[in-house]
Amino acid sequence: MRSRGVHSCAVSHLARRGSRVNHTNVIHPHCAQLLWTTARTRPTQRPKPADAPAVGYGGVHAGVVERVRYAPKPVAVGAAWAGACAAVAWVVLTTDPASRVLAVAAIGLLGTLALLGTAVRPRLAADADGIRLGALRGARYWPWEAVHRVDVVTGRRLGRQVGVLELDLDDGVHDKLVVLTTLDLGADPRDAADALHALAAGR
Repeated sequence: MRSRGVHSCAVSHLARRGSRVNHTNVIHPHCAQLLWTTARTRPTQRPKPADAPAVGYGGVHAGVVERVRYAPKPVAVGAAWAGACAAVAWVVLTTDPASRVLAVAAIGLLGTLALLGTAVRPRLAADADGIRLGALRGARYWPWEAVHRVDVVTGRRLGRQVGVLELDLDDGVHDKLVVLTTLDLGADPRDAADALHALAAGR
């Protein structure tokens, strides 16, 4: 969902007047203010105190977030490597064909996660100029003008409410949707979204 023009700025004005709306905030690239849109996630923003930055914060000066960096936690990366090694041992030792197939699948999944967590750091970085996303083929940068939406979408998985960070980016020809999980960020997606909103609004 992308908002444009006078209507978007009017909504931003209502938000600045202090109206409490039970909606999710996204970035409006034209006026760099907070907008409120689909009621899919948390009810309120959660500002971070300067003396207690969340995991992933890279720089906080005088209570203002200047830059952020997010990457998988080292303990999660280590667990993925350990799981991949255990799956390799399983393939070598097992004689059951079905178990071997499962072990090979586990090697592929855990090995990929471990490789990404080791080689792609940070996974997401941002400052007053824009955001940078890491990948195996190299990092890519988007200025804030090309960031059309920053949103946290929640859903129920295994009986738990799980949130993911969604970034709607202008890729030149088509819009690019990037989805980052808690494992990707090493932090709560809601905290990451709050930090990105603060950076975009303060530029």
